[in-house]
Amino acid sequence: YRSTNNGINWTSIYLFSQTVQSLAVNGNTVFAGTYLTGIYKSTNNGTNWTQTSVNNRTVYAVVINGNNIFAGTRYFGVYLSTNNGTTWTQTSFYNQEVHSIAINGNDVFAGTFDYGVYKSTDGGVTFTAMSNGLPATIVNEIVASPDERFIFAATDAGPYAYVVAENMWYTLTDATVPIQNFVSVEYIRSENVVRFATYGRGVWDLKISAPLPVTISQWEAQKSNNTVVCQWTTEQEINTASFT
Repeated sequence: YRSTNNGINWTSIYLFSQTVQSLAVNGNTVFAGTYLTGIYKSTNNGTNWTQTSVNNRTVYAVVINGNNIFAGTRYFGVYLSTNNGTTWTQTSFYNQEVHSIAINGNDVFAGTFDYGVYKSTDGGVTFTAMSNGLPATIVNEIVASPDERFIFAATDAGPYAYVVAENMWYTLTDATVPIQNFVSVEYIRSENVVRFATYGRGVWDLKISAPLPVTISQWEAQKSNNTVVCQWTTEQEINTASFT
């Protein structure tokens, strides 16, 4: 379905005979990942569709990053298109059921069925596991904090957070959080909130109450008469509001 008035009204569009598992939109170009029939592409905002060369796969996730399109599939891992969906190549991560993909800069995260989360630091060429502390479960969606010190995952086993410095996942479930499937997660930077959606128990927010840690990569102090002038550089120039 498509809405042209900010969600007030909806109209069924041509791709009505397929079970659509995922959507990705970039301007008027739309990619639809389907059950069993692969990826469809529309260049006119969903009015007409063309089946791509990924035509016999179940596609759980489609993510656009410039001209690069990543697709997470059932049983066949991650596919990559570097020409806006014209052709597709199966990556080296080819033998997993991938339910979610997230991109942060050149880093690509893939959430799987029962085998945790994998990360690529070279744009999807190679992947390595980052699943310490994460149970065997379906990783439905992943999102990184802006500085990528934390990764958040919505899973069938609940909400999880990965601390990069410790190479470890931690559950966010406590007495206040329902025992339920968590199906999506979003990092709302303007509010410093991680927002999780559940299957049947509504939406839950995790408030980041303080700036995320900042690592100082360079520090210099120079004395000038009775004054000491300090200059520093952080690894990433974000979340530095508490530095004055």
